[in-house]
Amino acid sequence: IRYPEVSYETNYLLQEDDPHIYHSSYRVDNFYFTDRIDEYVVVDPSKQALFVDVGLYDLCGVDFLDKALEVSNVSWNDVEVFLTHAHDDHDGNTRYCLDKGARRVYVGDLPAFEESMVDHYLTVSGLARQEDNGARFYVERLLKRDSMFDGFEDRVRIVQTGDIINVGEYHFEVLETPG
Repeated sequence: IRYPEVSYETNYLLQEDDPHIYHSSYRVDNFYFTDRIDEYVVVDPSKQALFVDVGLYDLCGVDFLDKALEVSNVSWNDVEVFLTHAHDDHDGNTRYCLDKGARRVYVGDLPAFEESMVDHYLTVSGLARQEDNGARFYVERLLKRDSMFDGFEDRVRIVQTGDIINVGEYHFEVLETPG
């Protein structure tokens, strides 16, 4: 999917918030859901990197992904990605990371998609009452996240509350916050 009217401007790229935790921020124009994207990466220099969400090309590009690895001397084969949740502005560049060689993606439960899920969502949200239901495309995209990993299933790890992800001296505990 492309968002032709959307544009972004980099506020800052790879600001070190804490030792080995870098933060990039982008101002986004004409995207319905947000006006700012923030991306994080935790690195163990020359060893591994963990991206926490990876954005979407139209909303923040991919420079922060590539530059983070360049400055930390980490190979794409030593990259892991943690997705906080399944929305374009959080997981849209996941395929890019996998294509580059990222070794693992951590994600919460991804139910198998069924067409009835779209109708249910449209009904419960009230969107089904609209005459021209252009929302169907976006709702299907939101609910069909399990297909984003086609061909890369061996690199996907479903995580649950209590799971630990280690990067250098940092140990992150997964805490599920549904809703």
